[in-house]
Amino acid sequence: KTEELAASRGKKSKICRSCGNKEVTRWWSQDPSLCSACGRLFSQGSYCPICERVYRARDNIPMIQCDKCAKWIHAECEGMSQEEYLNMADDVEYYCPICRGEPPWVLL
Repeated sequence: KTEELAASRGKKSKICRSCGNKEVTRWWSQDPSLCSACGRLFSQGSYCPICERVYRARDNIPMIQCDKCAKWIHAECEGMSQEEYLNMADDVEYYCPICRGEPPWVLL
């Protein structure tokens, strides 16, 4: 037992790339860098296409919906400040970087 414990301490622990959970017990089979909970959300389309982090309906994170593809984008990923996000009018059309033809990795 002591040898097993010593060996496990030397291993690098995996962290979910979306939620940052360090205590993951189950990984998503289609992408082993996501925990199973984040993997389910990802497969349902509940992720920002720029950073690929998942979101939950209960999350209180500023997000903008693209008027073309209907994907939700983190305001931060779009480069918007909190003030810009709060002052954005509801009737303004918004197109995400992908629908604008911009490579999304340029914003990160």
